[in-house]
Amino acid sequence: MNMEVQYAIGLMSGTSLDGVDAALVNFSQDIQLIHKNYVEFPVSLQKRIQALISGSNCFLKDVVKIEGEITDFYVLACKNLLKLSGLTSKQIRVIGCHGQTVWHAPASPIQNCFQLGNPHRLAHKMRIPVVYDFRRADIAAGGQGAPLVPLFHQALLQHQNENRAVLNLGGFCNISVFTPKSDCIGFDIGPCNSLLNLWIEHHRGEKLDFDGKWSASGTVINSWVEHALADPFFAKSPPKSTGREYFDLQWIQKISRLASTENAPAADIQASISDAIAHSIANAINTWTKNVSRCFLCGGGRKNLDLASRIQKYLPNMIVETIEHSGFDGDYIEAIAFAWLGWQRVHSKKIDYRKITGSQYPTYYGVLVEF
Repeated sequence: MNMEVQYAIGLMSGTSLDGVDAALVNFSQDIQLIHKNYVEFPVSLQKRIQALISGSNCFLKDVVKIEGEITDFYVLACKNLLKLSGLTSKQIRVIGCHGQTVWHAPASPIQNCFQLGNPHRLAHKMRIPVVYDFRRADIAAGGQGAPLVPLFHQALLQHQNENRAVLNLGGFCNISVFTPKSDCIGFDIGPCNSLLNLWIEHHRGEKLDFDGKWSASGTVINSWVEHALADPFFAKSPPKSTGREYFDLQWIQKISRLASTENAPAADIQASISDAIAHSIANAINTWTKNVSRCFLCGGGRKNLDLASRIQKYLPNMIVETIEHSGFDGDYIEAIAFAWLGWQRVHSKKIDYRKITGSQYPTYYGVLVEF
């Protein structure tokens, strides 16, 4: 294949709702990140997406308007990448677009998830084929719809002499585990930055706990952590996935009631949330994986020094380091992953996620839109 069609773009807007990560990737040999770009959503758009997720007086016209705005930011991110690289649309084989998740409940009676983003508009604006709607393909095949990145992690970081894990500390936390010879496994562990961000915004009006300084200033309330970890989701065996539909601000407040800590200092609750997240990660790794020697942290949570130190504390026999030690930018791993997933789809490759999401058979992931 000619070099001119070895490129793909990956777009990822996650549960933090803050914007879109865009990655231009070269697949000619190894997976190579060529350029990256982040486009932030306006605060007003972030708030309307959150209101849509929470079901706060949103009408169909609001959904359509929000989707259009999100799509325009996707277009902007793609155009920025072309400008940075000097490439043209004709040199990009595909855009893998995750979309903005507003509903993820594969275990509910509805058994569905939904991402916003108009792939037709994106494809026609960019004159590039687009692959989208990855998760519903997995759910239709009997899976959880998440996580979809473990096989990409394996392709990127498998080592001939080392058992490795990749821990994605996004709004929610998922893990990929692979050895030099065995099949890859992966699953959602539970909430991560989403809870920390919700709590600090609720009490301090801030979008995130920068470096984990606020949680580090608090004192962990052991009873709060114990009640949090007693939630049935954490004991459920993989495959499993979850989202904001379950772990939200009301969940934090419920745990505080159960632990009789409604009047505790807010910083202590933040410290307890961070500690519960780290415990849930360590418990999942110790329960569902074996002999992992190195764990790479990616996603925004790797910058939370308090959370990262707690994870290392509860996994004392494992090397825990950011994914930058492998040579990749941890802010763009998921965007690269969806470029990879789009690349698989546009080359008609089925993916086997039976041991990860619980899907019943290998299938094509994503819908291809051409212009």
